[in-house]
Amino acid sequence: MRRIRLFATFLLCMLSDCNAGAQTQPLSPLRQYLTIRSAGFPTLSPDGAQVAFRTSLTGTSQLWKVRTGNLWPEQMTFFGSSILSAHWSPDGKSILVVHDVDGNEQYQFTLISADGTSQKPLTNAPSVRHGLGAWSNDGRFFSFHSNARNSQFTDCYLMNVSTGEAKRVFTRDASMSSGPLSNDGKWMAATESRSNFDSDVWLINLETGIGRNVTHHSGEELSSPVAFTPDGSKLIINTNRGSEHSRLQAFDLK
Repeated sequence: MRRIRLFATFLLCMLSDCNAGAQTQPLSPLRQYLTIRSAGFPTLSPDGAQVAFRTSLTGTSQLWKVRTGNLWPEQMTFFGSSILSAHWSPDGKSILVVHDVDGNEQYQFTLISADGTSQKPLTNAPSVRHGLGAWSNDGRFFSFHSNARNSQFTDCYLMNVSTGEAKRVFTRDASMSSGPLSNDGKWMAATESRSNFDSDVWLINLETGIGRNVTHHSGEELSSPVAFTPDGSKLIINTNRGSEHSRLQAFDLK
């Protein structure tokens, strides 16, 4: 409500002479404040030669790409509504785009070729919300979560990029977010969120589908997975356990 009142006051000031100085200094058109463009969420190609990013340069946030040394980027997507994010594949051949339809926030996945000449929808379920986890090291799979089983909860999945087959690998009546995958393909890390101030990290065995809460605690504590070490022996976790500040900790899988 306070934001609404502040915005209403701002509009009144823009449309009327709300201070004495306005009589001598012309007001700026409101349009220039409503058409501010932005860019963000960069994703770097594996060879470091290109950067794909989200920008609202054309009015809605779409995927653009720029090569090293180029003066102007190239638009890659032309969806009817804004994209949420984009993530370059480890082999550099494609970019995974997360987007919705007409702003319904039911996010879907589309794979865009790196040169922008083709796109492949990987999900097409308008009533299901999907969230991206992470690519596998070889680029054959990526982890994600969705509420396909139950609209109130999200489960963890793996997507085979070449076949488009999605496999549910962990089921729990909770708000789960899929995370990084170990290089050997045996483990997935995930986050269970209970509130903006309370979460846990789960370690999921992809062969058995059994998950273990590795940050079990009492009270409020925020923890999230960052990455597995290259040799797969440890999981790096970001947590504020025992502190008012977040820090990195290593969890030994053995």
